[in-house]
Amino acid sequence: MNNITLETWGRSQWPVILQSLDANEVIDTVEIFARDYRVEDVALPQSGLGLLQMQDGAMGERYYLGEIPVSVAQVQVLGNDGYLAQGATRIMNDNLALARAIAIADAALSAKLEGHGAILPLIEKGALVLAQQASSRRRMLAATVVDFSLLGSAEEDEDE
Repeated sequence: MNNITLETWGRSQWPVILQSLDANEVIDTVEIFARDYRVEDVALPQSGLGLLQMQDGAMGERYYLGEIPVSVAQVQVLGNDGYLAQGATRIMNDNLALARAIAIADAALSAKLEGHGAILPLIEKGALVLAQQASSRRRMLAATVVDFSLLGSAEEDEDE
């Protein structure tokens, strides 16, 4: 893998990175990590629909574009040494188990709990997936570029 560190991607990007992977892979890896800790829900994980609000560019009026699935989880992770770490997430997904796993990963990575190295390969792999997606999007965008300078010269030739 690339030598991606936690400093490469900010904490706010970890949920995006982890969601780019297979949900079961993330859940299984975090469950293995969490075996050595006591994990408690600060609030019960919830999922539902959120309204996506936009602002009209011309009139500046706000309107609702539609509904999106949202899951929220907030946990605290207590180690045998009594150290308490907290993690939370809000993701655009209706998978509660994934949301809870990402919240646990957030606590582990942000506090650099013992054993958090088991989660780092997920961050590296997810970052690689996102980089590949961004590269693919750039290639598709480049393929759609239109050179209007040729259009102008064709009109000039017709006038002559």
